[in-house]
Amino acid sequence: MDSKDLFNNNNNESSKEYPISTLFECFPECLVDVFADVQGVIPPWLSGSLVRVGPGKFKYGEQEVKHWFDGAGILHKFSVAEGRVTFQSKFIESEAYRNNTAQQRITVAEFGTSITPDPCASKFARFKSWFQLPPKGDNVNINVFKYGDFLVACTDSPVFQTVTQDLNTVGSVDLTEVISLTLATAHPHFGEDDSIYISGSSFKGRPNHHIVRIPPYSAVAGTDDPRESLAKAEIICSIPSRSIFNPSYSHSFGMTENYFIYCETTVSLSLIKTVGKVLTGAAVNDAFSYDPQEMAVFHIISRTTGKVLPTKYQIPGLFFFHTINSYEDEDHVVLDLCSFSDFQTADLFTQPIELFKNNEWKRKKHWSTYKHYPLRLVFPLSIPQKSPSNSNLVKLKYTKCTAYRNPSSDLLIDVTSERLLPEGEDRIDIPQINYTKCNGRKYRYFYGTGLIVNQYFANALGKVDVVTKSSLRWRGSASQYPSEPVFVPHPDATLEDDGKVTHRVVLASVCDVDPSKRDFLLVLDGKTFQELARAYVPEKVRVPYSIHGSYYSI
Repeated sequence: MDSKDLFNNNNNESSKEYPISTLFECFPECLVDVFADVQGVIPPWLSGSLVRVGPGKFKYGEQEVKHWFDGAGILHKFSVAEGRVTFQSKFIESEAYRNNTAQQRITVAEFGTSITPDPCASKFARFKSWFQLPPKGDNVNINVFKYGDFLVACTDSPVFQTVTQDLNTVGSVDLTEVISLTLATAHPHFGEDDSIYISGSSFKGRPNHHIVRIPPYSAVAGTDDPRESLAKAEIICSIPSRSIFNPSYSHSFGMTENYFIYCETTVSLSLIKTVGKVLTGAAVNDAFSYDPQEMAVFHIISRTTGKVLPTKYQIPGLFFFHTINSYEDEDHVVLDLCSFSDFQTADLFTQPIELFKNNEWKRKKHWSTYKHYPLRLVFPLSIPQKSPSNSNLVKLKYTKCTAYRNPSSDLLIDVTSERLLPEGEDRIDIPQINYTKCNGRKYRYFYGTGLIVNQYFANALGKVDVVTKSSLRWRGSASQYPSEPVFVPHPDATLEDDGKVTHRVVLASVCDVDPSKRDFLLVLDGKTFQELARAYVPEKVRVPYSIHGSYYSI
């Protein structure tokens, strides 16, 4: 695959400046399906829906949320059939959204937003509120996936919102009512029997990290309410946190055919700070901290027994949000991920929304400071007894990754990583793969969002070949910002990247911050990464800028 340089944009509009503030403004709903204007040709076999979620409402009355992740979750859906496309969007009607809307103020503390007493309450009621536990939030806006005949929206908390395929909210499920869980990852894995696996952490007593199994929707008979089966979640593995007061934060994990891979990252959450903030209804975002001297420690767990293997693998300073894929090869576990050079690079996690809305971000940051790139790690499973500490335990010939026995312990392995793209064209994240064919198996391609020179937000898409370490890129005009790309194979495809013409596509929602332009669904040829079609929504209809989502066939 020939590499198309992400940083050589020949578009005539590349020199123009377009503020990105509209990506962080309140989005109107589109409650009924509207037809999109298709330009180009959509493959006739494509029949399904791309559904996505993200923050979409940031202001209630005179109060505004302080962080992008705190906006009310809004779902949007592009449905494709017989070459035609419709669009719809609706807010998730969480209790937090309903209360905030009714009272026209922020009533629930969020990740980066504190609450204040009701200004309409009496002085005594306002004083009394400081001695009451604040309400628990149920706003979700990070990811959405199909579950039986329903959709489930989630975030990094143990609260799920269930939704119909028409985007109508059914209700929430709080996993803390059935298992001990304080945080939960928003990136599930799916088993062969349609079981769902998530990772999470509990902070009651000594902190532990967990792998959780949720049974398939079809496993619960006699009801069509998806909350019944979601509430049957069970913890199948627990890993004691290495720190009692500062457990690590993790956003995703790996799953191969036989193993789970969980990482205690170099970003930790101060429980002492968090308890005080939760009790007073304060934001918790500044309770997170990054230690570049800390080790990222990887644990490997048997999917069959739930037991953690005794050997641990460590690498200094590593932090990541998203794994790409993991697989087993010749008694090794290979894990690919999109890493950050440090926690501060992840601006959307650490910076207030106001920086993006007033373009202050552009003055504070330059594209060259963003250092995030795809990496590979290899964990050898068979460690010869009494092997010397200077002997590389990685025996795979196609990787430069290393693994050495730590002199302090036979059960601790020091690993090094390998970049999956050359430096300079590797700013890519939000990865997706051909999940059905390749998750947990050896693979070749992944797809993600990236940056280009002189831009400050993810404004390009990439297809990466992890074998040749090369990439193809798509870039629209300078005012267009695409979402995470989702790979959709032909229903009869047997290969990861089927060679038949238009037998695989990549779909992405694209927001255009130029007020004279319309947002659209982008359809790319999954092999060549060339445009096949765009489906423009009508004027005055907006596609919310979203975080994650998924595609399902109709």
